[in-house]
Amino acid sequence: MKMTQKLTRMLALLAVVAQVSLPVAAAEQKPETVASEATNRVLTVLRENRTVFEKEPQKYYVAVEEVLDPVIAFDQVARGVMGKYAHRATPEQLQAFTQTFRDSLIEFYGKAVMTLDPSRLKLSRVDPVAEEQLTDYRNRKIRSIPVNLKVSSDNQEYSLSYSMIQDGGQWKARNIIVEGINIGVQFRNQFTSAMQQYKDVGKVIANWSAIMKNQAEAAQGS
Repeated sequence: MKMTQKLTRMLALLAVVAQVSLPVAAAEQKPETVASEATNRVLTVLRENRTVFEKEPQKYYVAVEEVLDPVIAFDQVARGVMGKYAHRATPEQLQAFTQTFRDSLIEFYGKAVMTLDPSRLKLSRVDPVAEEQLTDYRNRKIRSIPVNLKVSSDNQEYSLSYSMIQDGGQWKARNIIVEGINIGVQFRNQFTSAMQQYKDVGKVIANWSAIMKNQAEAAQGS
């Protein structure tokens, strides 16, 4: 399977599972508990809106946005994607990229999820988070909590590992590794490649939506 196509399938799974939290989840809940409760709600949202895509794509994207927005620490994800170039950006550029990254990612995920059938996906396993890890996180000995899950579809099973943090009193995802593919690293590589092309942080930010759109179209055509 081509890397672009594989990455899209992995992102589609991310869109379906939609990270592992919803705003109704209490911060004191363990991340794996939040994961199992949230997944069924997310699958329902996507099943109900799947047929909307061709007729009213913007309405579909709004539905995806409502699912993803509360559960992704977009500001931290965006900084991670920028990598070392975040230090070269002005506060205004950081804010602009966070918004651009958020909007383009939601659309990219919305398109990616069309490659899978949500009705066949189910959460088949959630590994419990050790209390020691939660204690280490509270004591700032570790920067995030890994939450390992299995999602199955027909005869296939996919491994997911979320890097969870508490942001604004909620568990949110800062990164995800799916079937060995580090999503954050993939996007960071894209940003680095764009910097090599444009030689300017502002130009990369201005062209990021087009870069993501090209990635989505390439993946759909793979």
